[in-house]
Amino acid sequence: MCPRCGASGRAVPDATVAALVVSDRMGEIVDAQGVSAGWRLCSSPGCEVAYFAAGEAIALADVTAVPFHKSGDPARLVCFCFGHSVAAVEADARAHGVSQIQAAIKAACRAGHDDCERKSPHGRCCLGHVGQVVKGALGAGDDASDGDPKGCCGPGSR
Repeated sequence: MCPRCGASGRAVPDATVAALVVSDRMGEIVDAQGVSAGWRLCSSPGCEVAYFAAGEAIALADVTAVPFHKSGDPARLVCFCFGHSVAAVEADARAHGVSQIQAAIKAACRAGHDDCERKSPHGRCCLGHVGQVVKGALGAGDDASDGDPKGCCGPGSR
């Protein structure tokens, strides 16, 4: 459970934490307990903790990419591998009635150009979040899906 808010969180690969925590903070963690510690992403949108494990907490200020659910800023990234913001995906969906960005992300992932485990703070494919943004932009509601639709990304992306 998150030491700050009590949320259970979701497991993330060690590679995600190692790639996204600023080097000074990562050095402290490695010195204290090593990288592999059963890291979890805090699921609470209002909590300032990004990751936690075994009594250790990593603040949002200590990561290079803020998890999608931890910000409401339209300029925040929804796709970390290819740098697409919420605002760009919304504008694209409204302009075309579908999202060409979403289709491009799927194609790039299928071609093996993604690196979700190391670039996404969630440690997995972003297309569940991209789908939420598209649905919201088109007025189709928000299904709160956080999954990996149809396995678009490679095995290391989940």
